[in-house]
Amino acid sequence: MKNEIPVINSDRLILRKFEENDSHYMFINWATDIECAKYTNMTVADNENNCKFIIDLWKKYYDKGLVMWAICLKASNEPIGMIGFELFENPEISFTIGKKYNNCGYATEALSSVLQFGIKNLGVKFFWGYHFTENIGSGRVMQKAGMVHTRSDVKLNKFFNKDMPIEIYEYRTE
Repeated sequence: MKNEIPVINSDRLILRKFEENDSHYMFINWATDIECAKYTNMTVADNENNCKFIIDLWKKYYDKGLVMWAICLKASNEPIGMIGFELFENPEISFTIGKKYNNCGYATEALSSVLQFGIKNLGVKFFWGYHFTENIGSGRVMQKAGMVHTRSDVKLNKFFNKDMPIEIYEYRTE
């Protein structure tokens, strides 16, 4: 995809490449939220510059197969979360959405759109993702988007600095 992150439109969302000023929305909508951080395996951002650093880091990896979209409300183009995957043999998909946007169907809409984009436009036949077991909402999002729970495991949670149980989901076209 060589530095080109295509725009994906759904009913209520625009999924697009992160822009320079998105660090502000990332900071206020999800990067400072402890609940988001503990389930995304990231630390809480101290300031907008931390968010800018993360966005710049993602941009550096676009040419290496990282595909990362800002999840934006169509009405305002305001980023309310992120979703993406790495284009490797078995792409791992990940997403997070600001807490105040939970239970609105936005994460499911974004995940469904990205899965369909990967299948139709990139020829991806398999995606996988995980969520920390206690984050039941992410499991529901994956199920609603058509992903299937395949197993449980343990992964280091960097927020808590300890191993925690995870649930692994897969999406296959074959």
